[in-house]
Amino acid sequence: MLRAARLVLRAFAFGVLRSTRAAERVCRRLAAATFTRAELDALSVREWEAFGDDGPAAAYETFPWETEFFKVNIRPGDSILVVGAGSGRDVLPLLEAGHEVMALDIAPRALGILAERARVRGLNVATVHASIVDAPLPRAAFDAVLFSWFCFGYLRGADERRRALVNASASMHEGGRILLSFPLRREADAASSSPSVLARWTARLLGGIEPEQGDQFIVSGTAFEPGLFFTHSFDPAEIQADAERAGLVVLVQSQPTSEVGVAVLTRHPVASR
Repeated sequence: MLRAARLVLRAFAFGVLRSTRAAERVCRRLAAATFTRAELDALSVREWEAFGDDGPAAAYETFPWETEFFKVNIRPGDSILVVGAGSGRDVLPLLEAGHEVMALDIAPRALGILAERARVRGLNVATVHASIVDAPLPRAAFDAVLFSWFCFGYLRGADERRRALVNASASMHEGGRILLSFPLRREADAASSSPSVLARWTARLLGGIEPEQGDQFIVSGTAFEPGLFFTHSFDPAEIQADAERAGLVVLVQSQPTSEVGVAVLTRHPVASR
């Protein structure tokens, strides 16, 4: 009798948990679909300003896999554009290694912190407050464009990623390289990152951002004081597709850890002529 009661209650509890998780996923996507691009841009700036105050972005050193990735793909003396530079976690080591660096970010206060950290160390860094999607960058100015830790996945949608890569490509010298790191999409993420029909139609009707496979949203706060963190996880084939849409080719693509992918892109020979 007691065993039967335990099993019935357990089945009820697990059923409620599954229903709750499913409802939470639907509501998270639905809430995210109500935000316009301008609203998401403002929330992203606020999120990244706070991120620079704590956590990995506030440190002064690269991750081990990044150190190896940079060592292999950044040459001595390379001039570098760092996209998503934040408060300088990867910019400062590059400056100390003798590279000329331009740091670009959508978060102005983070760039101010970076400039001060560089000044204290006797280093010079040019900062640009803009998005890589439409930043007015100098043409043919850099040997390498580095999309800082996972920031390629913070661009919203395939077209925005294409525009970012096209802009980055135009800022490179002949033979320049674009270095990306990105979160890998696991099979377990498929259900939680699959956009629902309701979310798609909500975005279309209300002028919000239409989600795509791989988009992840963390919603917090209230309807009047919301918080929203967005990221996109990638199937490796998506990187190839993104590169092709931008007229680029993938020179290198690998997985230094089970959760991290890296890639090196360059201009397609046809686009270089």
